[in-house]
Amino acid sequence: MLRVYAWFINRAGCPVRCAARLALAMMAFHLAAAEPIVIENPQEGDVPSHFGYAISLDGATLIAAPEPDHPELVRIYVRDFAGHWRLQAEIRPPDAWANLGFGAACAVSGDTAIIGTNGYLPDGLWAFIYKRTGDAWHLEAALSASGGKEGFGRVVAISGDTAAVGAPEARSVFLYTRVGASWSLQSELNGSHRFGSSISLDGNRLVVGVPRASADSAGVVHIYERVGDLWSETATLFSIPPEADHAFGHAVSVSGDVIAVGDPDAPYSGLPVVGTVSVFRRGGFGWTHEATLVGSRFRQHELHGSTIAVSGDTIIEGPSSGFGHVFARGQTGWVEQLSFPTNAPQTAVTVSGDTVAAGDIRDGAGGPFAGAVVVYDRAGEQWTPRTKLFPMQAAGDKFGQSVALSDRFFALGSPGGLSAAIYARDSPHGAQIADLRSSWAYHDNDSFGAAIALTDEYAVVGDDAAGWATGFGHAVIFRRQGGDWLEEARLHQWGIEQGDALIRAQFGGPHARKAPGGDNDHFGAAIAASGHTVVVGAWGALTTVFRDDLGYYDAEGGVAYVYTRHIGVWQREAVLHGADEARHFGQFGWSVAIDGDSIVCGSPAWFESARDIHPRGTAFVFRGTDGVWTREAWLQPTDAVGGMSFGAAAAIAGDSLVIGAPGIGRAYVFERESDQWVERAKLAPFDPTGVTGFGRSVAISNELIAVGASPGPFSSHESVHGSVWIFRRVNGRWLATEKLTDPNGLPGTGFGVAVTAVGGDVLVGAPWANAPERLSGVAYLYRLMRSAACDWLDYP
Repeated sequence: MLRVYAWFINRAGCPVRCAARLALAMMAFHLAAAEPIVIENPQEGDVPSHFGYAISLDGATLIAAPEPDHPELVRIYVRDFAGHWRLQAEIRPPDAWANLGFGAACAVSGDTAIIGTNGYLPDGLWAFIYKRTGDAWHLEAALSASGGKEGFGRVVAISGDTAAVGAPEARSVFLYTRVGASWSLQSELNGSHRFGSSISLDGNRLVVGVPRASADSAGVVHIYERVGDLWSETATLFSIPPEADHAFGHAVSVSGDVIAVGDPDAPYSGLPVVGTVSVFRRGGFGWTHEATLVGSRFRQHELHGSTIAVSGDTIIEGPSSGFGHVFARGQTGWVEQLSFPTNAPQTAVTVSGDTVAAGDIRDGAGGPFAGAVVVYDRAGEQWTPRTKLFPMQAAGDKFGQSVALSDRFFALGSPGGLSAAIYARDSPHGAQIADLRSSWAYHDNDSFGAAIALTDEYAVVGDDAAGWATGFGHAVIFRRQGGDWLEEARLHQWGIEQGDALIRAQFGGPHARKAPGGDNDHFGAAIAASGHTVVVGAWGALTTVFRDDLGYYDAEGGVAYVYTRHIGVWQREAVLHGADEARHFGQFGWSVAIDGDSIVCGSPAWFESARDIHPRGTAFVFRGTDGVWTREAWLQPTDAVGGMSFGAAAAIAGDSLVIGAPGIGRAYVFERESDQWVERAKLAPFDPTGVTGFGRSVAISNELIAVGASPGPFSSHESVHGSVWIFRRVNGRWLATEKLTDPNGLPGTGFGVAVTAVGGDVLVGAPWANAPERLSGVAYLYRLMRSAACDWLDYP
């Protein structure tokens, strides 16, 4: 048959030769990618700082605010039935009251919250009350105090249908009550200098702190009780012993018949200005001093007792720096149960039952001075950090460092933001449908979201840096139930945690030196899922001691774990290893991929010999039958050389797989024939000029392969533009047909550091977008189409 050949330059800039039947000889050939759908970091928008300046906790609801004007945005979190905290609402001030320091103080009681301000308008000062209906919070009342009541709203408290607002510069406290949905002023209390600097409310009892009521005063605390609609002072508390020029009453908190009073200037153990907490209890003879509390990790000038909160027989105190403390009252009196670090000039604290929280406005894990709130839970007498709440801001999130696609959904990981976002594939322009977070991920060096795998039923998110500074890692399985993605199991080296059960799986074998589960295992650095099977790589696991002609070596060869779900329960099915001949630091499990009953594990640091200076890398294919996984193939390219890092990326679809070798800028295609895997193609960029790290990421779907080329962040290649190369199989051969680049044309964004493909959709992450200032991250979804003429493509 007569063929006509023509060369075209597609929109990606690649020359392509097209052959068509004579009737189609003049048909324009077009394989360029459509404009991508841009997936912005969902945390983008305002970038609050000093988050955790003010916090309050009541049961399963926590309210937190940044320092006023950073920006004016208060967040409300709720704890679900599984104990996980999620963001329920963001509250901004009404437009007419913007720029008033909204969030200077906050408090919550049940379904009602009060938010104070520290600004001023000519018509008065303000505090705002919000009411929750379902999951929505709406403004119920705006409280004001006219007539020069300076400081109104800088201190607030709420209990049921009663709210209190302090105006310390005006020496006043205002009490409001709710009837139906209407709030009205019930009483105005006045006192001496600085009256209302601190307040606390519990039912019909109000406590008002007056630190340094006069020039030579140690401060006092006034107790008011309500009978009917009348508030009357019933007692006055003083420091024990009385001390002049102290700040007794700087912070107060009341819970039932217990009152805690902070004095951050109080001396202790012969040291001036340490700070103490005084505890008073009401008995048959009125209010009596019960204890003076100082934590074990105190130092001079840390101002302990600057903030305090009490709930039943539990007290938490926050200093200006150093360590805060939690105390509990037992049979022998008050004892310290917890000390926690803080770097803030003043640490906001709150407590409700067996949960405490502390704000640290200088925490930098979510960005410079972003701030955070750490929540701790108590079981018996032991406190455990439950979660770390960050402001929803994008700086440092690295959104798109991991990407995943399924038939119905796609997902993007943000290891800097300790989260992953899920979107519906049929509506990519819409908002995320799920925000996945782990209750284990709260430390500064955690990386929840560094790896992600997705099916239509499960999302698996890895955190290979979990474990304070140890890096032992973990992964979390979320299962879709209706429209919700709920945490179903946590995986780690020691076993599986699901519900209340912890299944500890033992690891052994002839080459086992110890059970994996040590420091720097990096469990969860690579994850893959297919059906009801999950594969998790732990490339740093110590597995082998071997000897060659140069001596004995430890082999941090790495392992990969296989998990399956059977009758609603996740079980560890297998632990996969590299070759017996694997050399030290093989990093088996650096990359993993699965499709049906086939698993691929990359080992990019594999050495051919201990004398090798640069690793070649290798990859292994495993086949599963009835829950037993056996090694089917040990892959190496025919042109293997040192430093190629073969196995740094892997992907598999059916009987085809692709392995990345970014060290030399190649990717290799293997195909299975019977039980043998045969190298079929070596992929390279059409024009390698300016291309760095080709093969760092790979994906395969049907007749399409995507290969990412991207250097690392802040490397010598900051000026290099990342790219993703698309290859298509036609007549049994693979040809580069498209080159995708960052639509913004910017270098150093990490475009292509992560890529995945399903059908004609290719999802590309650019996690270092806006580097080096923000590292926010962005992702792009390309919907690639083939023209009719592609059916007759031919190649020499």
